[in-house]
Amino acid sequence: MPRRQRAVLVLRFFEGLDDTEIAQVLGTSPVTVRSNASRALAALRRHALHAQEVL
Repeated sequence: MPRRQRAVLVLRFFEGLDDTEIAQVLGTSPVTVRSNASRALAALRRHALHAQEVL
């Protein structure tokens, strides 16, 4: 997972920031934050499904 996507998830789920606050921290737009979050969560889902299949 790219660094920006990881940062978005950490700021959202561990720091409790909303999209506008995350955008300010990262110097980007809220739309880009949502896009990065969506891609990161999709990657985590794929990883979880793969891990489950391996078990």
